[in-house]
Amino acid sequence: MGVTITNEDIRLIKQPSVECFIKISVLNDDGTVLDSLDGIIQGGSNSVDANSDIRRTCNFIIIPTRKQNISVNETSYIWLNRNIKMEVGIKNTRTNEIKWYSQGHYIYTDTSGNYDSSTNTLQVNCADFMALLDGSRNGVLGQLQTIIPAYKENSTTGEIIQHNYIRDAIIRTVTQLGRIKDIQVEDVGEYKGLESKNPEGYIAYRNANPTWNCIPYDLEFSSGDTVLSILTTLRDLYPNYEMFFDINNVFVCQMKPSGYDDDVVLSNEYIQQILISENTESTSSTFTEVKNISEVWGDIIEADYYTESGVTYTNNTYVVPNSAYVDPIAGEPKYYNGDKIAFKVPLTNQANPLVNIANLGAIPIYDGENLSRLKAGVLVTGRTYTFQIKRKYVNGSYDIRAVYLGQYQPHGMTVLLNYEHHSERYVVPSGIEVEKYSPEYFYEMYDISPSALTRTINEDSPFAIERIGSILQVENKETCTSDDLALAQSNYNNFVSTRLTDNITITTLLAPFLDVNIKVSYKPYNAESANQYIIDSISHDFQNGTTSITMHRFYPLYSWI
Repeated sequence: MGVTITNEDIRLIKQPSVECFIKISVLNDDGTVLDSLDGIIQGGSNSVDANSDIRRTCNFIIIPTRKQNISVNETSYIWLNRNIKMEVGIKNTRTNEIKWYSQGHYIYTDTSGNYDSSTNTLQVNCADFMALLDGSRNGVLGQLQTIIPAYKENSTTGEIIQHNYIRDAIIRTVTQLGRIKDIQVEDVGEYKGLESKNPEGYIAYRNANPTWNCIPYDLEFSSGDTVLSILTTLRDLYPNYEMFFDINNVFVCQMKPSGYDDDVVLSNEYIQQILISENTESTSSTFTEVKNISEVWGDIIEADYYTESGVTYTNNTYVVPNSAYVDPIAGEPKYYNGDKIAFKVPLTNQANPLVNIANLGAIPIYDGENLSRLKAGVLVTGRTYTFQIKRKYVNGSYDIRAVYLGQYQPHGMTVLLNYEHHSERYVVPSGIEVEKYSPEYFYEMYDISPSALTRTINEDSPFAIERIGSILQVENKETCTSDDLALAQSNYNNFVSTRLTDNITITTLLAPFLDVNIKVSYKPYNAESANQYIIDSISHDFQNGTTSITMHRFYPLYSWI
């Protein structure tokens, strides 16, 4: 977030007597500054919540320092087409200079502006610009139906000629329907295709998976939906993305920052200096929300060709006698790019398997996640899996391969453990004795494929299976169209239900320089040493001169997120 906290900031809020001011820059609907309202704060608050679509809200009561047009009418500074930029100032009692800290841009909500001429006080309630997209002030769709297609087709042949990118759809929605000009939108897609998450392999992954950031299926919206509902649907096609208006009023869509490579912005030493009292500290581990086994079922993959009978496995090749598999244009058998084939596996595969469909010739099976030939044991006897044909012209000939998508109904599971290995043995229902909590244990107990399981090992987590037992959560998510996506979603669900529930709230002196998603260190009063935390929300209480900070424990071993 680019937050820098200096020694001067700490000194200012630690002064024996702190005088706090608010400056309100009044903006027209085109962003030009009309004037400024400033005054002495009498009360109110300003909150920032990283887990809310409307990230920033504020309400304040001030005594204006000069007479201005502050009545509530269409010619005043408090009206529907006025926007404001809010800054909080703290006076240096030694120099009498005021240092200003930006708190973001806001619009007036409801009819909350109120000026009391007898007491010369102004009271206003505001929210950030997301209120223009969620229906609070604007953003409701008027059309009978809005469709965002997954791709464009050749009207004659039906061939896909262009896939639509999620990022492009977000940009069109926020600029055309939302009329927002200042935007910063990153690619939304499989994280292995992101340079920031996979700097050494993202190019190879994109080349092998050209639709890694594309809309997977047509999206439909009706009258009464909002611009924000379109945006969140696009955002949530892949887990762990966020949308918000930043402190400079730029609409941002990005993968949620992990803090993994971030420096500590505020140390425990500084926090202890501004901490009001250890008695204000509260920890929160919502027991009903803690789940250490996360299972996700996706929507059934609509295969172009499907069979559960007649498949054989010889010489490491699956032979699929699918006589219906023909080129829809030419009317003859052909491996057609993009086709999805589903069949029941008669035997578990060896390493580097092949598939031969309708006697068109054996082609290699690739793992879409790892960009390599399929490993042994991924396809399990008696289960139905789906593959997509990838056919492209390379160096004078066609390179044809079957890319493994996952089970016919995508499935993913993530479990949180303290340890990799366990001495205890366990007899699963099939009668096999396995190491407890080993991969084989979960394969048998939850009927999960090897490639659809993640075991997260975190020795420090108090929510691991070894400490509190197995607690399962199950989600059905139709946007998960492959095992890879179902596994990515289960990874994220497990991350949320075990890490984000391990949080703490403290109260400090008013600290207007803070923001969310920054890393700090803090030693709880009953802990032996300081831990690292990520700030989730902050709330400034102007009347009492305090800041409430809620933050979750940072576990470095969640580096994948």
